[in-house]
Amino acid sequence: MVLFYRLGESGITADSCEIVASALRSENSPLINLELQNNNIGDEGLSLLSTGLASSHCNLAKLRLDGCGLQAESCKILASVLQTGSSSLIELDLSYNCLQDEGVTFLHAGLTSSCCRLEKLRLVKCSLTKHGCIWVASSLQSCPTLMALDLSHNLVTDEGMGKLCEGFMSPQCSLSCLRVVACHLTSESCELLANRLQSEESSLMKLKLSYNNLTDQGVKLLSEGLKSSNSKIETLE
Repeated sequence: MVLFYRLGESGITADSCEIVASALRSENSPLINLELQNNNIGDEGLSLLSTGLASSHCNLAKLRLDGCGLQAESCKILASVLQTGSSSLIELDLSYNCLQDEGVTFLHAGLTSSCCRLEKLRLVKCSLTKHGCIWVASSLQSCPTLMALDLSHNLVTDEGMGKLCEGFMSPQCSLSCLRVVACHLTSESCELLANRLQSEESSLMKLKLSYNNLTDQGVKLLSEGLKSSNSKIETLE
């Protein structure tokens, strides 16, 4: 019985994705973890793969597609999969793909679906900006299962963080882990996050802010949130 399918950096192209999809479609498929990172499958390959992902026989829980040459169109395909009642995906890694803000707008439809079970989403270095953060924030307000989000190495900026914090304020948001490494943040983002940490509805337990220009002033502002009796932060980097 094969539970894990590790095909990362294997020189796989779109042509092989139909074979993988066939395995996912097979009755009582045992596959729960599929790693395809750093293969140039592109949007065409993901389209072929989606026929397996959307199958009622598919039991896949974790999917790595980082560095697979994907663009915005792939997000539309994945959103359709997440809206499928039979989808069992709980972890999805789309890092190091040129998804751009348009891709996040497509993905939003899947994340906000009542069928979505996703708990962890990685969008590291996906060419996102503050505009994409609007859609991410909206997703957080409507996706109570999402607990871990990684937006590192994107052009989030303080304005984008402001939008994200609006999403955190929703009672539907269950986010406990947020990574925004190297996201062009300043002390202003620290103040926004501090306000969020002081809220009774705050669920954040792990916060990673490395490689941002926070300065001493930012740390001082953030400490006000950390000192709050409502703060649940256990890990700060």
